Amino acid sequence: MRRSFQEELQQLEATLLEEGELVLRAIRGATKALAESDADLADEVIAFDDDVDRQFVAIESGIESLLARQTPVAIDLRLVLAMLHINLHLERMADYCVTVAKLVKLAAGLSYEPKLLDAFEEMGERAEEMLRVALNSFSARNLARAESLVELDELI
Repeated sequence: MRRSFQEELQQLEATLLEEGELVLRAIRGATKALAESDADLADEVIAFDDDVDRQFVAIESGIESLLARQTPVAIDLRLVLAMLHINLHLERMADYCVTVAKLVKLAAGLSYEPKLLDAFEEMGERAEEMLRVALNSFSARNLARAESLVELDELI
């Protein structure tokens, strides 16, 4: 029974990391759509959010099922709860990308202040970097790397 639990846990983690990659793609798309005032790319980001939403629901359901059928304790329970928390934040990040994409569409044809646009572009790049560090540190269980996120956050 414990073997099955570990396999399910590994599958949930793999799915969570896939969701993270989808969110990275959404961040890149939203940032590029903003930088280039690309309404078509903004539409893609908006449509792409459905994929992230499906992943979110699948992970949440998988975690609920795992908790209902198994009795994780100690480190396993902390891992499951961390995945639940990460899943929520990944979905929220994707929703923020949709908000940026919708604003790109609303602002089509308007001129932007170049300094402001550069700052938004840099923020998007930093957000992408932070998410990549977060996903990698989670996957590797590297606390020191995760703690470096505080410094990266200061830059934003």
